[in-house]
Amino acid sequence: MEKTTKFIIYAPDTYFYKRIIYELSIAFKNNGLDSFYTTRESTLKKIIDQYRYKNDIIYFFLINKTLESSEVSSNIKIINWIQDYKFNGKNIIDFQFFKNQYYYFLINPIAWDLKIKKDINWSILLPAATSSKNQINHNEKFDLDVSFVGFIPPPLNLNQIISCTKSHNTVELKKVLSKIDKSLFHHSTFSLKKLKDELKITLDKFGIAVLSQESEHIFEELIPRTIEREQIMNKLISAQIKFKIYGPKTWREWTEFKKYYAKEVIKYSKLLSIYSSTKINIHNGALGMHWRVMDVLSLGSFLITNKSKFDNMPGGINNYLINEEDFVFYEPGSIIDTVDYYLGNPKIRKEIGYNAKRKIQKFHTWDNRVNQILEDLKVIHSKKNFPTSHNLDQLNFMRFFQNKIII
Repeated sequence: MEKTTKFIIYAPDTYFYKRIIYELSIAFKNNGLDSFYTTRESTLKKIIDQYRYKNDIIYFFLINKTLESSEVSSNIKIINWIQDYKFNGKNIIDFQFFKNQYYYFLINPIAWDLKIKKDINWSILLPAATSSKNQINHNEKFDLDVSFVGFIPPPLNLNQIISCTKSHNTVELKKVLSKIDKSLFHHSTFSLKKLKDELKITLDKFGIAVLSQESEHIFEELIPRTIEREQIMNKLISAQIKFKIYGPKTWREWTEFKKYYAKEVIKYSKLLSIYSSTKINIHNGALGMHWRVMDVLSLGSFLITNKSKFDNMPGGINNYLINEEDFVFYEPGSIIDTVDYYLGNPKIRKEIGYNAKRKIQKFHTWDNRVNQILEDLKVIHSKKNFPTSHNLDQLNFMRFFQNKIII
């Protein structure tokens, strides 16, 4: 019997991840491969049980989830796409990496202080954009001068108590922050290893040896996603520009930002409309090749982003795009100078946006990513004339399962 090849794509059950696995599934279909996607772990288990030791080759493409090698057989291949530093309450640095699985990272593992063993198969898989045939057109009528789309935590409670899970010693957050260099939390200079090292030295002075998960989350994720964005927003507010913030409702908890907060936009098409009707879109983060960056540039819209120490590393933005040709770097302290210059030069903005769109649509669509996956995994397959793409969550799964024709 001829072997068939299928891809099962899994991601956590959120609107954002549902869009990703849908886009991936369509791209596999465009490559002549059957693909099916789900957000249910129970569905994965049923498919593994159904196809264990069968003739078909089944690839499980898992986003922010891992499977033990003992759970699968030789005809079932596991690909892991790790997008977060922590997920499922686990730290990826502590994961057991298996030789017979393939690992993708959204950002260079160095960013997470992760050293991969030589016998582990891995690569970087970047975010991707929707192809131009499914994309909305760029809007020449601008509603805003500047917009920022993204997350900010609620304002820090500086009186919050940080405790040691081992000795039960405690210290106020503001005392720790008064002793540590704030630049360690900036996206432009962020290093998880350096932050952890400096934090350990500082906390030792207060008798704090082991942090709780909640306290780790504050230092490693909440403060880095606060300190630079707060600075940037305050700079923008001081300028005389038409400016709006989009993101979760935590922005409302900041008194100074409440007036400029618009809403949280979940629907993808509405998000793209904001990007396309804004003269200058701002990105802030350690990851230059971010989902937001891809979406903005794929429209031909203009984007400015902060620099990061990862920009020149494998997977960094400077390996794919050119500053002042496809996008523009800004310094958080002088962001208004950058904004003022490009607001006053619409022709340059348009040229940069056009350059970016051309590159994104040529090299950074979902079809490009699937082509990379097939090459990395050396998948040899006969393209089907009418490949399938289905959302297993919307099918009567048990009926298919019982009839042994799940997929």
